[in-house]
Amino acid sequence: MSATGRERWCQALLALLLFINYAYFLPRRVDWNQNGRMDLVLAIVDQGRLEIDDYVGNTGDYAHFGGHYYCDKAPGVSFLGVPFYWAFRQAARLPGLGTWMARLAGHLASSPASPQEAAGLFPWRGYFALALYAATLGAVALPSVLLGLLVYRGARRLGAGAGTSALLTLVYGLGTMAFPYGSALYGHMLAAACLFGAFYLLWGWAGGRRSAWRALLAGLLLGWAVVTEYPMVLPAGVLGLYGLYRLRSVKPIGWLALGAALPAALLAGYDLAIYGSPLPMGYAYSELWQEEVQTGFMTLTAPSLERLWGITFSPYRGLFFLSPALLAAFPGFVVWWRRREQRPEWWTCLLVIAVLLLFNASSVVWWGGFAVGPRYIAPAVPFLMPAIAAWLARGGWRRPLFAALGALSIFEVWAQTITALKFYPPEMYRFPLIEYALPLLRQGQIAANLGMALGLAGAWSLLPLAVIMAVLAAGLAWACRAPAGGAA
Repeated sequence: MSATGRERWCQALLALLLFINYAYFLPRRVDWNQNGRMDLVLAIVDQGRLEIDDYVGNTGDYAHFGGHYYCDKAPGVSFLGVPFYWAFRQAARLPGLGTWMARLAGHLASSPASPQEAAGLFPWRGYFALALYAATLGAVALPSVLLGLLVYRGARRLGAGAGTSALLTLVYGLGTMAFPYGSALYGHMLAAACLFGAFYLLWGWAGGRRSAWRALLAGLLLGWAVVTEYPMVLPAGVLGLYGLYRLRSVKPIGWLALGAALPAALLAGYDLAIYGSPLPMGYAYSELWQEEVQTGFMTLTAPSLERLWGITFSPYRGLFFLSPALLAAFPGFVVWWRRREQRPEWWTCLLVIAVLLLFNASSVVWWGGFAVGPRYIAPAVPFLMPAIAAWLARGGWRRPLFAALGALSIFEVWAQTITALKFYPPEMYRFPLIEYALPLLRQGQIAANLGMALGLAGAWSLLPLAVIMAVLAAGLAWACRAPAGGAA
């Protein structure tokens, strides 16, 4: 097989492996953050409305304004989930498929539904579980997989071999916050995919890949990142400045601006329809978190060293404690700087990471509630990957060391993700790995997954995933090996 064919197989198998892992575990329905976003999807598709009055009982993350209830989150994930829920709704009406889905919904429902909760073929709770799953696959898992492929391609662009780039991608996709939030209807991974996607497109401009659609799509992604998570206006601003530097002429800059303006106009229209103002107002009308929201500017005060430690190295919510493989970014940025030819990209990645760290360290709710890791800086993590790729590209002992740290990272992330029954590690545990995750793991308590739909319980429910991963990993190792006479 040619080198090009192997490269395509490598990327295809990587994408399949990541998607299966994200799809295998079902979103947690006892999760206000997800439920509030899904409520908006249901209201739009089922009722043609923005009010979530008929669904608000499953969440505390809502805004109350003008006698109605609304999702208080940025609407980007919900908007993207609409076509996927609509497709699920149509599929549920097909006789054969609908009957099978009804049985699966009954298995997923945590308790019997009342007649008032009936919705089509499904008891309401089972229906909601499957609908949430369908929307999550489309609006979060797929963008997360595409982000993984961009991490791979970025590593290849920096000179890492196919096997090394695949290793980096798997450690990122399975051993960082990308794993728990790649299978949850939160905004973090969609925002990360949008930001890094825009960066990748603009980076390609420097390599001669220049077209109007590239500039337009980069702007669209930057705008959608902000529509998905409002704080992403900070890294989007950094990437916008990088775009101005790379594009440098009026016409492509105009396409970039037009792309960014389209999501901004959609968000302004959404807020005008609800609050009579083009500005995002949802959190101002949240009923449950007013003390935090009214502290400083929308929870933001001055950064503190205590918070910065908490989101970086602490066992509570520390990024590098959760994913020690990311420590390779420190020597990575040094190696990447010495290469000289990509200084604008170096500064861009560093500044994106810095602004998100400072933002999170300035928030009075910096820990993120029930969470795996410092979830507010999840969109910064892919911007560590180019530096790590530059370091790994030097070869030698670096790859086995990174593989070992990657294995530890995957264990820590999975322990906190797949052993939680109904929610992510609660905020009261100061050492969630030891105090919360490992005790559940010893008890064999595993989060809802597709293996359970096959009748498997506890740790045995992970067996189908393990078999599939083993087969795909073998195929990936074959696809990524160097051809005879080629460079490893």
